[in-house]
Amino acid sequence: MSDHLPPEGQSEILESGGGRAAPATGGRGGRRTAAIAGALVGGVAVLGGAAWAANWYLSSGPSAAEVLPATTLGYVEINLDPSGSQKIAALETLKKFPAFEDNLDLGTKDDIRAKVWELVQKDGTCPDLDYADDISPWLGDRIAVAAVDDGSDTPVPVVAVEVADAGKAADGLDALLGCDGGTDAGYVIKDGWALIAETEKDAQSAVDAAAKSSLESDADFQRITGAAGGDGIMSMYAAPAVDAKLADSMSGLFDSADLGAVPGGADASVASDEMRSQLEGFKGAAMKVRFADGSVEAEFAGGFPESKLGSSVRKALAEGAGDDVVGTLPDDTALAFGSAVAPGWFDAVLEQVGTTLGDLGSVADMLAESAPQTGLQLPEDAETLTGDSLALAVSGGVDVEALVNSQDPTQLAAGLKVKGDAAAIESVLDKLRTAMGGDPSQLASASDGDFVGIGLNQDYADALVADGGLGGTATFKGVLPDAGKSSSLLFLDVDAGNDWLVTALEDLGAPQDTIDNVKPFRALGIAGWSDDDLWHGKLRLTTD
Repeated sequence: MSDHLPPEGQSEILESGGGRAAPATGGRGGRRTAAIAGALVGGVAVLGGAAWAANWYLSSGPSAAEVLPATTLGYVEINLDPSGSQKIAALETLKKFPAFEDNLDLGTKDDIRAKVWELVQKDGTCPDLDYADDISPWLGDRIAVAAVDDGSDTPVPVVAVEVADAGKAADGLDALLGCDGGTDAGYVIKDGWALIAETEKDAQSAVDAAAKSSLESDADFQRITGAAGGDGIMSMYAAPAVDAKLADSMSGLFDSADLGAVPGGADASVASDEMRSQLEGFKGAAMKVRFADGSVEAEFAGGFPESKLGSSVRKALAEGAGDDVVGTLPDDTALAFGSAVAPGWFDAVLEQVGTTLGDLGSVADMLAESAPQTGLQLPEDAETLTGDSLALAVSGGVDVEALVNSQDPTQLAAGLKVKGDAAAIESVLDKLRTAMGGDPSQLASASDGDFVGIGLNQDYADALVADGGLGGTATFKGVLPDAGKSSSLLFLDVDAGNDWLVTALEDLGAPQDTIDNVKPFRALGIAGWSDDDLWHGKLRLTTD
């Protein structure tokens, strides 16, 4: 232990004038946000664009959750200097994008912390400090930004920085916080971490609270972050207790708003009460970003208040799979969205809209007035038309330029595939055709067993109803590994057809740098499902 550290039980604070850390004999007040947050965390943010992924969170080693208190409402943790196969895989992927190469020339043996410091100093921050002498000797790999609930109306911001050498960290933090006129921020070094806040008192309070009960030991933290999958390059968490803070804040916004013009005559109190009811019962949320199998992946898990609409969706998740239709789409599909559909969804949506607008009756009346024009019986016909599950699809052979310039939508190879009672679905389609003037070509359809294909032209309707095998393609499997348990799916194949997206950008005159940064993309998949009382989501992006 360095002789710069105080005796056991005493904290360290920044002396006036940016001097050495000394044993705490009293807190120093201060309003200015800690300079370390701006210099380090802000420096990481400066990377921007594709370079965001240069901030890593390793799958082993200590976490800031060990030194943050269980009363932490939310935090983001990243890692500044990864090593091993994850770093190599990440760099191999990122180097495919010119935006990354142009903003951060980085090799697998380079110190990312040094690159970040270079970016920090570009705007003149702390020009007299040298990375090799003043930063590198003490700066560890991990850094976290947290909001800690200390019982006051406003959460306390705390920055946790891993330190490799406590004594050198005290020297370095003194120099860092003292540059550019200095700051009133205080810090405490303990157990290999420096906790920095706007005042030494706030930093010490966080340390003391963590000693009694850390975030890492909190049952909600363990459950929610565990549900978000394995460790990745970045970890984010929002605690269940954040609902009360957000409800108070959002209610205040609505209370001061003029919502008199909202359809249905909604007023501020209705909107405020609805916002609070939507926030209350929040069970926490977490997200992790990682590199996996040559792709970039973000996984989410969270527990949210249950509305009638939410209950309907959850029922759909339990009774059906979103991929049972998406997986049968044509294998040249460029864009698809699929979802399971639960009985009662129409009334649930209607109630949700009416509650939000403050007048359910007016919404129902509006729909009733439109019934004679459409010939539909609601909600029965709406639920028949959507079946048990459905998928919207656009072919990879789409000519985007022709689509933009054409006045004839029937040239677009796009449509809807529904799994349900085919005869009943066709009956509803006939009602819609009648309302549209009786021209069957305006709403082409084809049926086969439990499937109905509905297209803007007959050729695509026929293609939709057949089993096109999209779910068996390597591209689909690569971005949607959880399709089988998912109730909702989004699929984007950038290379479908003749590289349709790149071709479209070229035809539409997009800037060359935009085109160059789109070319490496292969496909994107987003999946959502429900497990027990938690919602899950996973986004995966692959490259060529």
